[in-house]
Amino acid sequence: MTDERKENSDEVLPDEFWALVAECTDRLISSWKASDDIPPRLDDFLEPLPAMTHRPVLWELIKVDLEIRWNEKNTPTTLEEYVDKYPLLGSIDDLPADLIFEEYQIRKVSGNQFSIESLTERFPLQRKAIESISTKLEPTIAFSSDSMHIEYDYKQDKRSGGFHRPEMYNEGESVGEFKLLLLLGAGSFARVFLARQRSLDRLVALKISANEGHEPRTLAQLEHPNIVRVYDQRNLDEHAIRLLYMELVPGGTLDDAIKGFGKEELSPRRLFKWIDANLQRVGAAPPTNSDWRTHLLHLDWPYVVCHFGIQMAIGLAHAHARGILHRDMKPANVLLTAEGIPKLADFNISFNSADGGQRPGDAFGGSLAYMSPEQLCACHTALGGDVANVREASDIYSLGLVLIEMLSGKRVFSKPSHGTDWERSLRIMLEDRELLERIPAEDLFTHDCPESLREVIMQCVSHEPQNRPSAAIALANQLKVCLNQRLWNLLRQPDSAIGRMINTFPLVFLLLATLIPMAPIAVFNFIYNRNALTNYFPDFVARFDQVQWWINLTGFPLGIFLGVYLGMRAVYISARQSSGRRTLPLLQLGRDLAVVSMFLWFISGIIFPVLLHYSITVNSDALLFTLFLLSLTLCGLIAGTYPFLLVTLCCVRYILPRRLRDGDPYPPIKGIQRTRSTLRLFVALTAIVPMLATLLAVMFRNQQQSTLVVLSIAGIIGFIFSLCIAKVIDGDLCALVEHTTVHPHSN
Repeated sequence: MTDERKENSDEVLPDEFWALVAECTDRLISSWKASDDIPPRLDDFLEPLPAMTHRPVLWELIKVDLEIRWNEKNTPTTLEEYVDKYPLLGSIDDLPADLIFEEYQIRKVSGNQFSIESLTERFPLQRKAIESISTKLEPTIAFSSDSMHIEYDYKQDKRSGGFHRPEMYNEGESVGEFKLLLLLGAGSFARVFLARQRSLDRLVALKISANEGHEPRTLAQLEHPNIVRVYDQRNLDEHAIRLLYMELVPGGTLDDAIKGFGKEELSPRRLFKWIDANLQRVGAAPPTNSDWRTHLLHLDWPYVVCHFGIQMAIGLAHAHARGILHRDMKPANVLLTAEGIPKLADFNISFNSADGGQRPGDAFGGSLAYMSPEQLCACHTALGGDVANVREASDIYSLGLVLIEMLSGKRVFSKPSHGTDWERSLRIMLEDRELLERIPAEDLFTHDCPESLREVIMQCVSHEPQNRPSAAIALANQLKVCLNQRLWNLLRQPDSAIGRMINTFPLVFLLLATLIPMAPIAVFNFIYNRNALTNYFPDFVARFDQVQWWINLTGFPLGIFLGVYLGMRAVYISARQSSGRRTLPLLQLGRDLAVVSMFLWFISGIIFPVLLHYSITVNSDALLFTLFLLSLTLCGLIAGTYPFLLVTLCCVRYILPRRLRDGDPYPPIKGIQRTRSTLRLFVALTAIVPMLATLLAVMFRNQQQSTLVVLSIAGIIGFIFSLCIAKVIDGDLCALVEHTTVHPHSN
């Protein structure tokens, strides 16, 4: 082979490829004949070949070598041993199904009988493809000592150009109406090209794979900004391949982006530099006015990862809502747009529960390094797993591993080396996943990763599915909260004992928050007015006591009844409603209780002097009745404003966060803004309390002036206290507003 041919290795055509295979096969047979004792190394035959043909040629040589060892030399060898001996093969997961099936056929002919089920237990990720070959193909083995060629029907098809492997297609060739312009990516079972579709004169991403699986049917149901859009598919039955053409996502894969960082510091600037290089490679220009790019460029890397996680989780949620599981979440299956928006791709092994003809195990597979524990257990019957248990939580686990890899720049779990004991390898991988939860955070995350993001990701990779986020959309919402540290702190489980008790007995504490400020005020009001009446009309003190008791026995029970009703409506009844506004009554509860309290006190301020007026037969001083009215108004202000602050604090800081943690929707922005306005109003009302107390002290110098002065000072202290509480409440409300404004669909 000439040097020029080596340099232009990308131009190997199918016929040329099979000619190379035939040449290498003849040399292998000659080597076996020349040396009976020392088996030839298969990779020695690959050196003069183009680099891109090394692995597929090695696959074909292994088939011949297996035939010789099992049927000629009586030195049985398994594919696992080839994987250990030749690193070029990668892992056992990368072996093609037809090579695996060939080993099965050779062993069967040699008298080493075992079932297809045993074969799929050794190679669970290729199970679907193996079963497809076993049902569609009936190869006949005719061994010839002269040529030593294995004459399968499907191999004869390959040699004649009928069956084409995806790796046989190269840049510059044409397939159907598509011109292959640039190889974008390649895996074990497919190749993706930048291609031009001649009929519509447009650039597309063309995936060439074997004609099996249900990826097009699955992706056709998924129309979402974070999922690669599929235009259509073409089946080339004469070559047994499928052409799946999709929207071109020119920014490359997330896997290549992470590898592109190398040992450099992870940063959004380097990410977009890498994306722009990919855009240039496919002839696309970077966007000039991209708000998304500008936003990400000004963030620290952990928050960029958080944004990516949100987008990927939303894409998964869209698929899950339609009964579709991805089952192969990994960086290589995440494509990046020119703006840096991630899109999920490669649903080839997904499961669609809406497809009545599909069973959970029909397309089971995935990448071992990103598999969840339950998915690993389903890879081998001895592990007691079940494919039906690999549900949405499994995708969430895999996404968590992707996010850790983005943050650290390295895989959490290395690519496994199985050896020959597949079950033992799986058990080792399961043990690694159990240990993951006990690894110190500093070993998994960079020092600048916020605690909120660490907690959410570690929840994703919990060993037990029930401990992970309940759904992909719930994960997206949790990641959104990570972008708002104040809201994250607010939504965490309370550390204090009082916070936990409020969450356990919310109605009790709301009632206490209302009555505790009111009780001393009621006592003060009774003593102050009684002393004033004693100075003016000592004969009517008994009548005062009687009126006072009647008002208290009427007003307090009525107020408690209304307060309990409003509290139950906000805490319990609204929680059972399906409306998106069901958390709003919690924000309004403090206002509603304050209005009830102030209204009852104001009514008492009118009724009490009127009853005394008709009870006292002598001429009464109008100033005295003014005293009663103003003192009851003062007490009503205190009995309304401070309970409002305490109740609103309980609701915003403890009860509402619990409801949000349980999945209730965020209150509407207008409702939050109205609560902030009401908060400012009530803080202003607390400023009136010392002013009104001072006014009473001036107007009634002879009526317990020292008591009113003390009340004025207490009112000033209370005003300062209310400012502190209001600042805390307003900060929490601002965090809710910011989150709901930036992420209006968190509900």
